[in-house]
Amino acid sequence: MRRAVDVLMKGPVNRRDLDAVIGTTNAPAYVRGLRKLGLWIECETLKGQDRYGQYCQYGRYHLSQAHRDGLRHAIAMRGGK
Repeated sequence: MRRAVDVLMKGPVNRRDLDAVIGTTNAPAYVRGLRKLGLWIECETLKGQDRYGQYCQYGRYHLSQAHRDGLRHAIAMRGGK
């Protein structure tokens, strides 16, 4: 979950990219876990094309600015980066 938080702190991230960072193929389960911890993470549905040129939809996750600020503050209070 820490890797997911780290990438979400940087800004919006596509589901596939989040999978790669976490090292899984089930990023939505990690997002669900973070939401249960109280983080406000939105999922925007975007349209695109898959590798075969077919139209598809994919998700892009956003961590709210308020929660990014709060996490930065909490990390700073703990002496983190």
